[in-house]
Amino acid sequence: MGTEIFTINNVVKRYGDKEILNIKSLNIKEGKIYTVLGPNGSGKSTLLRILNLLDRPSAGEISFLGQLLSFEKGLMLEQQRQMVLVTQRTVMFSTTVLANVMYGLKWRKLGRAQAREKAMEALRWVGMEEIAQRHACTLSGGEAQRVALARAIVLRPRVIMLDEPTVSMDPHSVALIEELIRRVNRDLGLTIIIVTHNLFQARRLSDESIFLYEGHLIEQGITEKMFTGAADSRTRQFVAGEIVY
Repeated sequence: MGTEIFTINNVVKRYGDKEILNIKSLNIKEGKIYTVLGPNGSGKSTLLRILNLLDRPSAGEISFLGQLLSFEKGLMLEQQRQMVLVTQRTVMFSTTVLANVMYGLKWRKLGRAQAREKAMEALRWVGMEEIAQRHACTLSGGEAQRVALARAIVLRPRVIMLDEPTVSMDPHSVALIEELIRRVNRDLGLTIIIVTHNLFQARRLSDESIFLYEGHLIEQGITEKMFTGAADSRTRQFVAGEIVY
């Protein structure tokens, strides 16, 4: 069955009087690739931010590996260190590629030599070791996203969340990133949660898909089944391109 990495119960997020998210129940199991689908404004990125402890839900409970997610400083840091969120517009620090990948290890009190070794290993893993000394601000979008993945995996989290990881990339870069995501999941055993508008990408990559509509969880299930025989009419309309994003 697999270990449940996230369990969501009655989670609501409001900004003022506006309800952005209202999820009664959602379970995410360890070791799988998930895609979160839905039109613009359906709450996809809000869900990622809440799971990553960057945003506090207005109501409800979320468990991470059987322990309630907490906004108490000590426990929050411990939980956040087991997850990484990679945003669609990757921000690179104004320094070398290698220093960018070492940055997170610095805050974990790792010695410089050990941090450098681990960072180089991560760069080799994503095929970027040859440009370790290049200034990160000169990278293309695809290169920057590969470095962002190296920056994530070097921390050895339990889960990586990706918000539109290949937006505006050329097909070759998309294929490279998708293959890296598969390898991260397969070879490192990490849980991957991807927000994407790319239905073809969702179908190619994910084991399960989660469909949100107007802040509500409409359907969750095996991706191929959702694309070929979704239970809810709104899901069927969305995967057929009949609901405009």
